Formats: sequence, C-alpha cells, structure tokens
Amino acid sequence: MEIYQRSKFQRTRNLGKKIWESGDINITVYCDNAPGWTTDNPSENIYAWIKLPQINSADMLNNPYLTFGVTYNGVDYEGINERIDTHACLDKYEQYYNGYYYDPVCNGSTLQKNVTFNAHFRVYVKFKSRPAGDQTVNFGIVNVLQFDGEGGANMSSNAKNLRYVITGLDNISFLDCSVDVRIFPESQIVNFGQIAANSIATYRPKAAFSVSTIKDVAADCTEQFDVATSFYTTDTLHDDTHLEMGNGLLMRITDQKTQEDIKFNQYKRFTTYIPGQTGAMVTRDYQG
Repeated sequence: MEIYQRSKFQRTRNLGKKIWESGDINITVYCDNAPGWTTDNPSENIYAWIKLPQINSADMLNNPYLTFGVTYNGVDYEGINERIDTHACLDKYEQYYNGYYYDPVCNGSTLQKNVTFNAHFRVYVKFKSRPAGDQTVNFGIVNVLQFDGEGGANMSSNAKNLRYVITGLDNISFLDCSVDVRIFPESQIVNFGQIAANSIATYRPKAAFSVSTIKDVAADCTEQFDVATSFYTTDTLHDDTHLEMGNGLLMRITDQKTQEDIKFNQYKRFTTYIPGQTGAMVTRDYQG
C-alpha cells in the first residue's frame, strides 16, 4: 500500500522529532497456511515486522537523515528487524497426523488453521540530520511493516504477505521552513458550560476555539510548503467524526471555513504557505 508521495520535507529545529505521520490505519488481517510441523514446533505465532533487512536495502536502513517507524497500538517501534507480537497463532498440523491424534496448541480446544485479528497502527518519519548544501537524497521503496511468521520475511515466490511500504522517496530535498502552533483559548480548555439534561434534545451546546500556525520568518524559507493538522485522541470513537464523551453524549468538531466535520486521527491540509502571498500567521476557526 502506497501511503506517501512527496519530494520535500520541512526541516525541524528538533532532531529526532517526527516530521511526517500517517493517519490511523485500522485493518483486519487474515493469516493461514503455517507449514513445517514438528513435535517440537507444532504452531507458529504471527508478528508485525518492522523494516525487514531481507527486503529493504542496507543503505536505506542505515541512512543518516531519516528514521522510519511504526506506532503500533500506541507504542513507537523503529528498530531494524524488530518484531511485534500480534498474539495471533496458527496450528501447523492436522489434528490426525502420521497415525496419531494431537491436541490443538493455539487455543487448546479447536484446531486453528487460519486466524483473523485487528491491527491498529500509524507510519511515521523522523528527522535525524540534513544533507550538506542542497544535496538531494534517494531512499527508494521502504517496506516499513509486514505481517509474517516467527521466522521473519517470507521470501517465497508465492508469498502473499500483507505489507505497508512508503514510496515516492527519491530526489528528496529539505526545506528551511517551520511553523509554531498556537491554540485559543490559551488554556487549551474548551468550556461548554453547564449542560441541562432536559434541554439537550432541543439545544446542542456549542463552543468555539481556533488554531493558528505561525511561520518562522527568520528562517531562510523561500519555497511553498503545506501544513497538515490532526485532531488525535486515544479515547473511544463512535465513528470517524464523533467522540464518545462517556456520559451518553457525543462530540464533533466542525471546521468553520469548510463547514465539514473533522475526522479524528486523520491528517488534513491546514494551509499552504506561498512565498509573497501568505502571511506569517494563518488561523482556522472550529466549533465543538
């Protein structure tokens, strides 16, 4: 799956910080066909593998400029050949094997020849260092995440492993551009006031707030660049645009410029800074 196709990164003032991140990815993973049964190895666990060296080039994995990683179930992983246990398991054999009956291993009751599980993750890029001068860098295709067995990369010609790759990472250049983000109210608390239970059906409480980006005018930024924002939460979502408040109520956030409801945990273009046309500060108003 291709998730990124841009040729320029903004330089960050803080080394080791994320300079790009995907939105939330929620998928259902299906696995089957675990071969190689022995009495000492009757089952196989399924892992999410990060940056497999059998598939990725050594130059990309060890490059000094960018780090590629995955946030899986809220935890960041970026080690080469690092594996994340999905807690999914496959039995390798038939229950009747070579004249003997064997008890299922994975769940202890029924033979598990295929398994389905949910995966929740994000893909990100961190900034390590900037090339000298105006040098461009080629990273090729980055296989950042692959679901596979405990042995690592399945290199057989008929392999059908689910993988996530980042493409479009050739001729990369770095921009001297950055922004600060300011939220109003400055307390970053949006107060809806007291909500009466007997009026909620006829009157929906509303509260306004705004987000501003402020361009670093002291930087040598002479090119056009985009700024994207995301309203991120780990709380329970009712759907893409409604957050469960835990009291029977739902909350949504509406962009007052487009009149569109914000999709939580997904990035959306906030503004485009165009040299000579866009002011240093851009503000968008929202309503909860």
